[in-house]
Amino acid sequence: MIKSDKWFGPIKTFTLTNEKGIRVVLSNYGARLLDIEVPVGDERRRTVVSLPNFEDNIKDSYFGSIVGRVAGRISGGSAIIDGTRYFFDKNEGENTSHSGRSNFSNRVWNVRKLSENEIVFSLFSSDRDGGFPGNLVTYTQYTLQDDSTLTVTIKAKTDATTLFNPTNHVYFNLNGNGQQSVGNHHLKITSEKVILLNEDNTPQKTVAVKGTLFDLQKRKKLSSVLNSSDPQIKINHGLNHPFILKKSEGPQVILTSGDEKLQLEMTTTQSSIVVYTTGSYQEGYQTNMGKLGFAGGIALETQKPPGFEKERGENIFLMPDKEFKSETCFTFKTLER
Repeated sequence: MIKSDKWFGPIKTFTLTNEKGIRVVLSNYGARLLDIEVPVGDERRRTVVSLPNFEDNIKDSYFGSIVGRVAGRISGGSAIIDGTRYFFDKNEGENTSHSGRSNFSNRVWNVRKLSENEIVFSLFSSDRDGGFPGNLVTYTQYTLQDDSTLTVTIKAKTDATTLFNPTNHVYFNLNGNGQQSVGNHHLKITSEKVILLNEDNTPQKTVAVKGTLFDLQKRKKLSSVLNSSDPQIKINHGLNHPFILKKSEGPQVILTSGDEKLQLEMTTTQSSIVVYTTGSYQEGYQTNMGKLGFAGGIALETQKPPGFEKERGENIFLMPDKEFKSETCFTFKTLER
């Protein structure tokens, strides 16, 4: 039987460190990543864009947080689960975005374990929370290893069949300056397919990336994508697209800073990644890196492809007899110039 957590403490911050001098700052509000400081030459460079004011996090709670139960859009704000249609909070027109107004990103999580290099958060979500069936408990573990890898592990159990497709919504800017566009970053993704979007950001169709703007199988400067007049880019004035990941012996995603001094390598057990660049409505936000410029951050949201609540292929149904588990690793490397 899944029971509710009995304690919800005040909002606090926590710091993880390793022998390489990397410093990871987190909060139990949304189990979010507030900062990752990496030594780059003589400087300590911030790599995560966050909102230092609590009031700003209420307005836009996704910065660095765990989003759940379901990341992305649920078209029409409903889905059939075990023969019953459930209705969810519609917070984006007729659709449910990131599980509605009250989702995991604006909850205070419990701290279950804390050490110098590891923290475990937990959150109880009751039956019909946001319209979703089943009592659900979720654990998010951040582990900072001495090889400069931050591993994010999410586990969950439910007592009734439900939908579950969470993600970590951290925004990176490897320049350490949120006023500088990530357009000067280079990005490489081990992906042969991308999901195109409808105007309301719901999935339209899956297409091959070869010969298109979305072919990032070889590293590409992001400005060549963000400055495109392609109708898909115009929807969000940038990227908000799910890429289907291939299994790879090496990293599946490589992001390199504009000055070519810092590289972020990502691997995940998840089958897709939504790449989102901050848009015009977020421009001017006061962040830990100064006022946010256009496309001042890039999110690498690992998850199952959005829209799969409508299918029974690679679906996002979580059963009572199964445990959900995902693992995403972010490795930071300084580069010689």
